[in-house]
Amino acid sequence: MANASVLLQKEALRQKLQYFAFKRSGPALGAAISELGEDLYRLQHLAPVPEGEASPVFIDVGASIGIVSVLLCKRWANARVIALEPAPSNFRYLLWNLRVNGVTDCVWPLNIAAGGTPLATKAFFYSPTYPTWTQLAGGDELTPEDDSWRGGWPDWQIRFESETVTLAEVIAAFGLGDIHFLKVDCEGCEWDIFAPHTWARLQHRIRNVATELHSWALPASAPEGLEEAVRRTVCVHEVTRENTLCSTH
Repeated sequence: MANASVLLQKEALRQKLQYFAFKRSGPALGAAISELGEDLYRLQHLAPVPEGEASPVFIDVGASIGIVSVLLCKRWANARVIALEPAPSNFRYLLWNLRVNGVTDCVWPLNIAAGGTPLATKAFFYSPTYPTWTQLAGGDELTPEDDSWRGGWPDWQIRFESETVTLAEVIAAFGLGDIHFLKVDCEGCEWDIFAPHTWARLQHRIRNVATELHSWALPASAPEGLEEAVRRTVCVHEVTRENTLCSTH
């Protein structure tokens, strides 16, 4: 793994960051890290942590190799970050990067996917060249002849399976109180997490949200009006790039 890896060093929001990553993923990750410097998640606009709250809690859904989780730890003293990342290769780099940046005591990493309902297993495709991108496998792709295939714009994809948990399960399992900030970037799970019937049960526990919305990943079976309902919930501020990044603060 070390021979196939490269060390990226950047500064974002006045914090020095360093990440190990798959060599061929350098351009994609460099762009993602640069976006932190633009503060697209509006971290500088978060309200102060309430007085008397010693350890603000953050949840990073779609943590990838730890880009956002590391920054949260460096920016907020005594932070507790729950980082969810299902792709096995990403998760290994996530653990490595927590050590490199000295934040292993700050982050609780979970090699698991997030969704609207708990599932024993769900199939995904992942490209090591584009570690910020993981796609839910379609019904006709659930039982391929082997575990990987070539083709399409990522040029190399690996199929893997992951258990899926809900945010409510995560909050209960860790005995968490209020969540100061929730970041979601998971190529489609946002439509389940922020669906009105699901989000209504959690909204009072989560102070600030930033999420990337992927219209192309909206399920064909989604209820009519789901996209509009989610946008009303999370798009107080909106930035459109390749996808739409929305935040509530």
